[in-house]
Amino acid sequence: MINYTKNETNIEFKEETLFENTIRFQDYNIKIHKGTKLGKGTKIMENVVIRENAIIGEDCIVGNGSLIRENAQLGDNVKIGFSCSIETNAKVGNGTNIQGFSMICEFSQIGKGCFFGPFFCNPADNDISNFEGEYKPNPAIIGNNVRIGAKVTLKPAISIGNNVVIGMSSLVTKNVPDNEMWYGSPAKQVIKQQTGIGDSNGNKQLRG
Repeated sequence: MINYTKNETNIEFKEETLFENTIRFQDYNIKIHKGTKLGKGTKIMENVVIRENAIIGEDCIVGNGSLIRENAQLGDNVKIGFSCSIETNAKVGNGTNIQGFSMICEFSQIGKGCFFGPFFCNPADNDISNFEGEYKPNPAIIGNNVRIGAKVTLKPAISIGNNVVIGMSSLVTKNVPDNEMWYGSPAKQVIKQQTGIGDSNGNKQLRG
């Protein structure tokens, strides 16, 4: 028996649950396919579909109209916004927040504690579907504690380091090292500006 609570707009699972069969929650138009595992305290909003063998950790929220594909993995305390798509074999780390209308493509790897503004896209196809032979997805790899603004797109096959900030509407086409801020289309590093305030030796200080 599945142990869950019905709320006004969602169902909340009271303990870790493994779905041995596909189940539809008619009142909320939620469909969860067999092999899926949901952690304790996770809330699933209306009109959500979770495909086979997805793993979702504890205290997560999957927003209205979102799709979680086969074998996707979400860590604990992950928040997925309205109408997002988490594609096959994607992995999202603990405490990450993905806002509405975002696309996390197949085989994406996203670290812990990240934030993605609405309409974020991490595509996996580096050949614009002109590949020969077997399709080999190659999305950007994203580190920990990354902050990405609305409408940002990452070029496939790049890497985004830890503690990175990327400004809204940017198109990122190159690897971004740890601890940097990038902005623009194509995105470039934002250089810290001098304040003109000197230290005790008369040297100007830099402020982010």
